[in-house]
Amino acid sequence: MENMKESQESVAKHFGVHRSQISRILKEKEKLLHDWQNNNNPDRTRKRTGKSDDVEEALLRWFSQARTRQLPISRPLLMEKATQLAQGFGVQNFKATVG
Repeated sequence: MENMKESQESVAKHFGVHRSQISRILKEKEKLLHDWQNNNNPDRTRKRTGKSDDVEEALLRWFSQARTRQLPISRPLLMEKATQLAQGFGVQNFKATVG
């Protein structure tokens, strides 16, 4: 275990971060790789889920298809599409947010 601690410390020093960050990354390695492979936002520091998983999944599919077709996508357009999808799913009191 001591070798692993030294290795984490040397990696932390190399990247200019605290050893605990390296430890957390190693503990969450599988989840982080899964998120990365599923094209989740790598810049997000916290994973917050929305109130309607169905709407989020459908919006992500729509977004991916629109990007593949190189359609211009704006924040207001995403919010409008999310609202439309929520109505289609029958989600009550839905409010699209910037996040």
